[in-house]
Amino acid sequence: PFRTNIRHSNCYKFKQTTRQTDTVTGLDYSKAVIVNDSAYIGDAARINDKEYDELDMNYYIIIKRFKKYVSGYIDFVNGKSDEYTIKRYKYTTLKYFHNELNV
Repeated sequence: PFRTNIRHSNCYKFKQTTRQTDTVTGLDYSKAVIVNDSAYIGDAARINDKEYDELDMNYYIIIKRFKKYVSGYIDFVNGKSDEYTIKRYKYTTLKYFHNELNV
């Protein structure tokens, strides 16, 4: 999800935006959801032009980082964790998608 006021590193932070905000905006990996049924997808949303351009230019980097985040979460669930990992996934929404993640 696109978020404003991101204060952690489990995200992609936009470097360019034209939104009127003093906070950091970006894509928050920790609030991702898995949608298996297209009935849950509504109308297209409008996003900030600069953020769209940055998203488009960094698409593969964002996908790579998100996959790494999900892989790390699966390892965490499977007991491969340390103190840092526990903090990283404390508030993730992925805990609601264990069936979809096969964990």
